[in-house]
Amino acid sequence: MIFLLILLAIVLWVVVLYGAGYFLTFFIKPKWIRHAIGLAVLVSLFTLPLRDEMEGGKEFRKLCRDSAAMQIMQTEPGKKFDLRYSITDGSMLKDFALPIQEHFTKYTDASTGQVIATGKTYTLYGGRIVRFLGGNPMGTGNKPLMSESTCAVFHQDDPANSRLRDLSNLTFK
Repeated sequence: MIFLLILLAIVLWVVVLYGAGYFLTFFIKPKWIRHAIGLAVLVSLFTLPLRDEMEGGKEFRKLCRDSAAMQIMQTEPGKKFDLRYSITDGSMLKDFALPIQEHFTKYTDASTGQVIATGKTYTLYGGRIVRFLGGNPMGTGNKPLMSESTCAVFHQDDPANSRLRDLSNLTFK
């Protein structure tokens, strides 16, 4: 059902763009020129509602690649810790095409309170269409339509994550 609604929205957008192209070229006599310009308008404006999503996704991937990192403190070799995970509420970053929230995360030893690892996690929120609709039409809240919504430094395949697993008494799944 959602797919049909999205398809209907795309068809209506194409009709609006074709009408705009036709209106802009109404007074041009040669029909082939009118159709060529109308098609150019259609193609160039088709992605207009999603351009902020495309640009924001590109910026978000670059931010994750450049800034997301985990630092693990030096510890005694072979020592194990009972780690507790905590995350800050986060702050909104400025000067990006889409809203991005930055969270600081840390793993702390439960018995001593010593910080064992710190890192950053980023959350990306949707663009104009998602905000206009009051959420993602796929039922996923305010997540973007065209890119990942989170960038966490604690990935399963990250070498720092495997080192963190070695330091912990807990089982990571």
